Amino acid sequence: MNASSNDCSTPARRQVVLGLGNLIMTDDAVGIVVVQTLEGAIAERHGFEIRFSERGGLDLMDLLDGFDHAVIVDAYLVPGTEPGTVVVRTIDDFHGSHHLYAAHGVDLPTAVSMGRMLGAHMPDRIDIVGIVVEDPYTVSEQMTPAVEAAVEAATTAVLGLVGDTHSPACRRAS
Repeated sequence: MNASSNDCSTPARRQVVLGLGNLIMTDDAVGIVVVQTLEGAIAERHGFEIRFSERGGLDLMDLLDGFDHAVIVDAYLVPGTEPGTVVVRTIDDFHGSHHLYAAHGVDLPTAVSMGRMLGAHMPDRIDIVGIVVEDPYTVSEQMTPAVEAAVEAATTAVLGLVGDTHSPACRRAS
């Protein structure tokens, strides 16, 4: 066996869980609320950073720079879909959300592509957990009942995506 194939000294992948939203805009708060709910559980795992932001568009380049894997949690607008539905996507099948398509019409795939062109280290894997919202526009600190009820399912979806940061052989050796 090649010694490098079981090299546990190889640095772990840097991973981020990013909650997007606005805590005073009804359902738009859901991305931040989900990640706040998970903060303790994820913080115990090595290699994960927790971030929250009300920014989107080009600002996503700075928020994602330096990470190998990102899980982004955000309010998701999908006409005709029941509010509170949890939708798991990757950047490859991105169709929009409240913050992932923002400033100056720059969506997530464009921001990541621009970051790579500018020499930033953008994640090679980006997962998106979207919670279909009913009202992301009303000023209120209270989410609608359907979206509030979806927080648990969304936290479960995020935990399913974060996984371990080290190879199985390294975990066995520790």
